[in-house]
Amino acid sequence: MVRPRPGVDDRARRFRAQLGLPVDRPVVLAGHQAQMWHPGILAKALAQAAAARSLGAGGAWVVVDQDDHDPWTIRYPVRTAEGSLEVRQWRVGGEHATGPEHVPIANGPAARPSGIPALERGERFGAPGVGEGLDAIRAAIGRHAGERSAARQIGAAMQELLRPIAPDMATVFATDLARTEVFAQVVEAIGRDPAAAVGAYNRATRAHPGARIAPLRADGDAELPLWHIPAKAGAARRRVPASMLGSIPVEELAPRALLMTGVLRMAGCEMFVHGLGGAGGDGSSGYDAITTAWFREWLGADLAPTATVSATLRLNLEPPGSGARPTPEQIARARWTAHAARHRPRMLGDAAAEAQREEALATLRRLRGKRDAPSKRSKLEAYRGLHKTLEAARARRPAELARYESEAAAAAAYREEAEIIADRTWAWPLYEAGQIAELRRAIDAAFGL
Repeated sequence: MVRPRPGVDDRARRFRAQLGLPVDRPVVLAGHQAQMWHPGILAKALAQAAAARSLGAGGAWVVVDQDDHDPWTIRYPVRTAEGSLEVRQWRVGGEHATGPEHVPIANGPAARPSGIPALERGERFGAPGVGEGLDAIRAAIGRHAGERSAARQIGAAMQELLRPIAPDMATVFATDLARTEVFAQVVEAIGRDPAAAVGAYNRATRAHPGARIAPLRADGDAELPLWHIPAKAGAARRRVPASMLGSIPVEELAPRALLMTGVLRMAGCEMFVHGLGGAGGDGSSGYDAITTAWFREWLGADLAPTATVSATLRLNLEPPGSGARPTPEQIARARWTAHAARHRPRMLGDAAAEAQREEALATLRRLRGKRDAPSKRSKLEAYRGLHKTLEAARARRPAELARYESEAAAAAAYREEAEIIADRTWAWPLYEAGQIAELRRAIDAAFGL
């Protein structure tokens, strides 16, 4: 049973109430940017729903709306009239722009969706479910075009799309943290001693170099883990130096990534669900391990643990009756084999030539680094002998060599298509309903449901 942590006090309960989170039971949080996620992200939402049903927990999805990504582009596959597989892009918001550079999605305006892409004669969507998924995305986005920001429009549309498979998913927006007492107290702690906050942050990042999180600038006017985001449509976000902190209203501040998860894990939940990047393969070694170490040193706070949930689903992109296409790994292996066969006679079935090759290589290794005249002559003779051996082996075994080269050429012809087939990052509504249902069943089963 997931239980509230012993440190959950009245302050934490007020924090949860201010964000609309449950205060009478444990809370499991996860989140992502406001966009049409791929199934690996969807798996986190489904795990929250399973936790709510099986562990007596409440769940909420954190929309990372202080980010400044493009939320409107949807990639989709098409099988052309000639039979090739292509990736195309649909601007679901048409040519609608979110504003100047560095505008967070919280300040980007909502959009009227454009029509779904038209296909040319003889073309079809690359997999079952793609056309229906594009229709569903457009309809959901359109029904929420009256929202006050792109983030809230996409968050509401995603909640609608999730309703059949995760009906109890509540939504929290990262910029809403600014109206909580806990966030104001954390900002006050930063303002009292910026050097302590930044120093602990940077020590934690240096202790986890594999996370690839850049340290904050600490020399001169220290860079703080905050964004200044004026609550105004089209307003850009700005980094916050220590000298500016006192002049910015708290309600116009937003946490950067690690501060966001730190505050949420400190007061908002009993578990934070990440993907592989955030929590690593073991549930605790991803980039949020930096947050754990930072908050412990800086504030003496023990944060809620993290867990890892992810999934890989691929669209059914094989045309009927086509047979299996080689994977990118198989293509790379075929290319390597064709190259290696020209330099390893044993792959051509020529054992005698292979023995001569090994003898020449042994001589070259033995004399490596020797500069005297006899050694140089011996190395030159071994080098020339090696190439003579290889040329003779190729001449004696042309059929075997041609077979390897033919297999590599045939595999290479499918390289681009194989990469498309192996892609796992399509928007999840483009998958067949049965695939999504099976993903939910697998996650439910992991919770004993």
